[in-house]
Amino acid sequence: EGGDTPECDQKCEPGYSLSYQQDKHFGKQSYRIEPDETQIMQELYKNGPVEGAFTVYEDFLLYKSGVYQHVTGSELGGHAIKILGWG
Repeated sequence: EGGDTPECDQKCEPGYSLSYQQDKHFGKQSYRIEPDETQIMQELYKNGPVEGAFTVYEDFLLYKSGVYQHVTGSELGGHAIKILGWG
């Protein structure tokens, strides 16, 4: 089950103009917004992508499209996502 985590080479792709150290960025601070659709939309509009997470249940393995909603099955764990937009 699963695979081995690849080794981190700490280098950029060949032909990329910046070195790994020049391209490495750190956030100065983190913050939280309320889990409210309107606030998330405002945050996306103002600051770009938003990180999110939700609990995954067994029925997630059968998910095909649209908005996932838990219907049946036991909790499997968490799932991290990046919200890029809406529509």
